[in-house]
Amino acid sequence: MKNKIKRRQFIGTMAKTGLFLGVTSGFSYGRIFAVPNRFDLVIKNGQIIDGIKSESYKADLGIIADRIEAVGDLNTASSKSIIDAKGKVVSPGFIDIHSHSDTELLINPKAESKIRQGVTLELGGNCAHSPFPRKKPLTQFEKELKEKINLHFDWTDLEGYHSKMEKEE
Repeated sequence: MKNKIKRRQFIGTMAKTGLFLGVTSGFSYGRIFAVPNRFDLVIKNGQIIDGIKSESYKADLGIIADRIEAVGDLNTASSKSIIDAKGKVVSPGFIDIHSHSDTELLINPKAESKIRQGVTLELGGNCAHSPFPRKKPLTQFEKELKEKINLHFDWTDLEGYHSKMEKEE
C-alpha cells in the first residue's frame, strides 16, 4: 500500500525545499574570508535581506558568472560592472507558493512580470487548477482560452505539457 501525503504537507515540503535550494545554490553566505580579487559584478551599498539573519544589513555582493561569491565590504575588489544599490534592498529570489502561471506560461513564456517581481520559484496546481493531468472534454476555462487566444490543449500529461512548453519558447 502506498503512503499518502496530504496536500498541505506536500506544499510545505516543496516550499522548504525550494527555499533551501535557492538559498544554498545561489548564495554563499559567510564566504567573505575567501574573497576573489576580481568579480564579474559587484552590487555595492545594498541593504541585504537574506532570510538568514533576522535583521537587514548593509553589504556588497561579489558575483562571478551566475553565483554570489562574496558578501561583505568589497571596496578593494575590482569588477567588470558595478551597481550602486544605495537606498535599495537586495535579496535572494522569492517563492510564489500559490501560482496560476502554469497555463499563463503558454501565453507568455518569458514570464516577465514574475521576473520583474523577483520570483524565482513557483508552485502551481495546488488548488486543483493545473494544466495536467488533463481529462477531455475541455473545461469552460480551457474553452475560453482556446477561443480568446487560440490555445490548443493537445496534451494530457506532464510529458505532453512539457513538450508544449518547449514549442512555445
